[in-house]
Amino acid sequence: MKASDFGGRVPSGVGDIAYGFSEDDMWGRTKHSEDDAVGELITHLQLNGALPNPGEHLGYIGMLVESEVPVPNVGEMIREIVSGMEEIHSPLPDNFLPDTGADVEELEDEITQVFGKWMTKHGKWLTFAALEDVRPVMMPELKGGGT
Repeated sequence: MKASDFGGRVPSGVGDIAYGFSEDDMWGRTKHSEDDAVGELITHLQLNGALPNPGEHLGYIGMLVESEVPVPNVGEMIREIVSGMEEIHSPLPDNFLPDTGADVEELEDEITQVFGKWMTKHGKWLTFAALEDVRPVMMPELKGGGT
């Protein structure tokens, strides 16, 4: 689930392209398009006199996306409740409170809605974007043939 699913604040930068010279060096550097990100990598390397040849490794780019928060695991919650009840009332009938089935799916949907609304009400959503689809980029052939 995501903040945008519940009217929460979406972190700035979502949809931008992050770039860097290693996969660990991409935070804080973003552009609005892949072409602009590649252009920044080229400019930086040109200024340092280290421009690679066309087809050689240039750097990395990736997409900033809205962070996902896992939905509550209702099956696990039910197993915890049953375990606690068995400590008090030992033993319980088999399948006393099943942790699978349509009614459990219904409960999971309802708990997810309540949890998402609570996260929005109290400002608990992540305030940073996640990085996905990180991939290497190669040095393009520059117009005019110069490097």
